[in-house]
Amino acid sequence: MFVSLCLEIYILDLLNGLEEKRKELIHSQLIEFISNMTVLLKAGKTVRSIFKESANWFKDPLSTHLLEVANELELNSTLDEALDRFSQKCRSREANLLVSSLKINNRIGGDLISILDNIADSMRHNLKLKSQIKTMSLQSRYSGNIISIFPIIVLVLLYIFMNKTVVDFFSTSPGVILLFIGGVLEIAGVIVMKKITSIGK
Repeated sequence: MFVSLCLEIYILDLLNGLEEKRKELIHSQLIEFISNMTVLLKAGKTVRSIFKESANWFKDPLSTHLLEVANELELNSTLDEALDRFSQKCRSREANLLVSSLKINNRIGGDLISILDNIADSMRHNLKLKSQIKTMSLQSRYSGNIISIFPIIVLVLLYIFMNKTVVDFFSTSPGVILLFIGGVLEIAGVIVMKKITSIGK
């Protein structure tokens, strides 16, 4: 039970890490996409045509989402509907910000190029800040991981070098109770440590 819970925590942490990396990639790709969009808007392109043309300019995951928008627009979906689905697929605050700005501009007009420039600048600042925080917290996360697994390492070493004593102790009722309590505390410690060191993620 203890091992399965630890494994579950590890898998969840791994999945969260992969999702964070995906969001970071989307973040950086959106910055480039917005920069390209402002250039194309100055050249007289429309938002619809930019989404259609941009699908081949980027790698996944943004490429797939742009292609889906382009396909929906080809099927005569409204721009707002296509943008809403784009935001849902990207699953990022940056995409939500971009979509909200485009939808508002589509309804009431305004200086879209200036708005997009401001959004891109804000995204660059946020990405730089996240990178700095992640770097600063990297050592803390490694220290937290070491502290989390240290009790397990000690128990394994005791089992290797003091096999009979350890087996005899954990064969008794008090030993089983202490092992259970230790397992619960270890899991709680891992969860708390992950929460404390998650600031850079």
